Amino acid sequence: MKKLLLISSIALSINANAQWVETSGPGNSGVVCIAASGTTVFAGAVSVGMFLTNNNGNTWNIVNSLVPPPTCVAISGSNIFVGTENAGVFLSTDNGSTWTSVNTGLTDLYVTALAINGSDIFVATGSGVSLSTNNGNSWSATGLTATEVISLAVNATKIFAGTNGGGIFLSSNNGSSWTPINTGLNTFASTFVNSFAFSGTKIFAGTEGGVYLSTNNGSTWDSVNTGLSSTYIYALAINGTQIFAGTAEGVSLSLNNGNSWIPVDTGITPIQGIESLAIIGTNIFAGAQFGYVFTRPLAEMTGINELSQTNEINIYPNPATNEFQVTSSKFKVKSVNIYNVMGEEIWSFDKLRMTENESYTIDVSSYAKGVYFVEVQTDGSAGSPQGSVLRKKLIKE
Repeated sequence: MKKLLLISSIALSINANAQWVETSGPGNSGVVCIAASGTTVFAGAVSVGMFLTNNNGNTWNIVNSLVPPPTCVAISGSNIFVGTENAGVFLSTDNGSTWTSVNTGLTDLYVTALAINGSDIFVATGSGVSLSTNNGNSWSATGLTATEVISLAVNATKIFAGTNGGGIFLSSNNGSSWTPINTGLNTFASTFVNSFAFSGTKIFAGTEGGVYLSTNNGSTWDSVNTGLSSTYIYALAINGTQIFAGTAEGVSLSLNNGNSWIPVDTGITPIQGIESLAIIGTNIFAGAQFGYVFTRPLAEMTGINELSQTNEINIYPNPATNEFQVTSSKFKVKSVNIYNVMGEEIWSFDKLRMTENESYTIDVSSYAKGVYFVEVQTDGSAGSPQGSVLRKKLIKE
């Protein structure tokens, strides 16, 4: 049975061989954090432990079965800090061979995020943010307490803290005091802030209500979600003009500061949530919910061509009860496939040869009510000489 490799509502023109590659592990549970120390890549897998690879994921070795599981990792020089569930912070200074608990002063041992700013180390917990100025030997509470913080990021002298339903806080004095900066986070879901990323003066926040952008140090935020495969954002990563979002339905890419996004999931199968992202050397690494790390050369992403998102392909009616029509206003259509939510192909016709403005009717009267995905393959055109693929969500009533 054929499986759907990519679900989106954007037409793409890319090299057919360009895709994510599944590494050999870690496996078995969600990969919630990824970071690198030189050529060594560390990945934290929930309920399993910390793993490392020295060969781009060809092989993974467990370096410490941290119990409870790891939640986050931050690296500064030879110091590797790992946050855990209910066991606080661990430190390794020998590339993960041995680990030491460094929790003196921490009153909450459920660690959700770590951030390093020079010699200062910030740790987020369900009780706020704490700071260590002596390599984790001791910790002291900052001015943000009694708040469940789930993400941290440092940009020059500013520290951003994302909370679990309380929006974003900013400190400009190394954590002594914090100010809520939530103007523009206009939905309840957007106050659950899982990640941050910086590009010059632009600050991106990944929330459960999508991606938000600030160009004034967080004074105001604007929603930038057009084209996202899902607005539940786990992770963000930036490489020059490339902005990646790890979502509940894969990876999306923006090449225009978040004005629009392109799902770039080919090779991530089955489509799944991406809980962590890391730019390491010339590659991007993605930690998936089903326990594997995927990798892909960054250079592949520069050739992605986003086509117009007008009604060049139309699916009507949607929702559909008994049947729907596929109509192309610009391209000749070669094939149409329908997939269920598990990514399994349930209908296919690969010899349509539809011309522009021609319609094709598909009977879905026997399908169960629910969500399906329609994939349309077009012939080449001047803007997309290799042809393009459009995938849209279909609701069956």
